[in-house]
Amino acid sequence: MILIMGISLLPVARSLFPFNGLGEVVTAPGIIFGDNDNVIPDVVWASNERLPLLLDEAGHLTGAPELAVEVLSAGSENEKRDRELKLKLYSSRGVREYWIVDWRKQQVEVYRREQASLKLVATLFNGDELSSPILPDFSCAMSTTGYAYAQLFN
Repeated sequence: MILIMGISLLPVARSLFPFNGLGEVVTAPGIIFGDNDNVIPDVVWASNERLPLLLDEAGHLTGAPELAVEVLSAGSENEKRDRELKLKLYSSRGVREYWIVDWRKQQVEVYRREQASLKLVATLFNGDELSSPILPDFSCAMSTTGYAYAQLFN
């Protein structure tokens, strides 16, 4: 189970997205962008329109989903990978929104595509509301209860 600041994203997302028929949530999918550009985000969301364009014949994701979520792993190299390398890769490959969950700082950084690249548009803390223009029926309140759980996955 992936928790974002006390909210289990997968059950919340699965309950909202399929009900509305908007898209598919996948936890820990591998994304094969190219021979040297393979990543495993913690959670992705792809719309029903986009998903068929992303899958190869074996069912692997080979393109950018609309949303990628990373829960920061412990260690400076892991954090650097998520904050710099993956941000740059997702930006260049067309991800529309990227959430970085920092359980140590108890915050979520929201990056959105602006002028062909991902830009930081919000840093959310306890009590803030997480929502997205690409997920019109999704919102959840941030709380600190999930940080211990997030730490288990890092």
